[in-house]
Amino acid sequence: MEKENLNLRKILITVLFTTIMLIQGNVTNAQFNTVITPGSRFGQTDANGPNQNIWIRSIGIGNFTNNGDMTHAFLHVNSNYLLLPQNGSIASLGEVFRTDCPAGQSTYWRMWRDFKTVGDIFSQFSTDIIENDNFSMQATVRDITFHTQPFDENIIGEERMRIVGEEHSYEGIDILPGNVGIGTKHPTSALEVANGDIAVTADNFGIILKAKDGDNYFRILVDNNGTLFTELVNIK
Repeated sequence: MEKENLNLRKILITVLFTTIMLIQGNVTNAQFNTVITPGSRFGQTDANGPNQNIWIRSIGIGNFTNNGDMTHAFLHVNSNYLLLPQNGSIASLGEVFRTDCPAGQSTYWRMWRDFKTVGDIFSQFSTDIIENDNFSMQATVRDITFHTQPFDENIIGEERMRIVGEEHSYEGIDILPGNVGIGTKHPTSALEVANGDIAVTADNFGIILKAKDGDNYFRILVDNNGTLFTELVNIK
């Protein structure tokens, strides 16, 4: 009997050990970092462990697996695979990302490369209501550029930015047509340039105006003697 009990104990220990190993083999590691000042711990996905193959390599929000898909970035939110909360706290599947901060604080989204900041998208807090409502972008290195399609690793699209100045409503708020100001915070025209010149440096280009009493368009040019003249153009 004692021998049988010993064999049974060995079997139970073997089964228990095998079960633990099987569970451990399917667990993905994540941890809160503890080697840091108390009160400043942070979560990390690539937790220390003997098997790097079971580390979490990326985070996906959405039911990727059942849709035969996988994440395509270290943090990938795919709202095609999500359901809206029944309490209505999110109004649209297109509302993917949001940040909030206390009053009197500036909101920043920072972009870094090689441990150096390359740009910020921010709403800078200011007691000036005009400044406080601004949404700003800042390039720490070089310039801010806007490009349309095509855009891939080898082709950069035509550089272009479109500003639509149409009155519309957003979430019950009336949005008035916007003006573009260069050198001024308060443009009063569709385009206002303050404290500077407008330079057209290429040959055969100038300023195009629409006739006030018709549908024709004319380009204003100047010859080498400083004489102004116009030419009819078709811009439609």
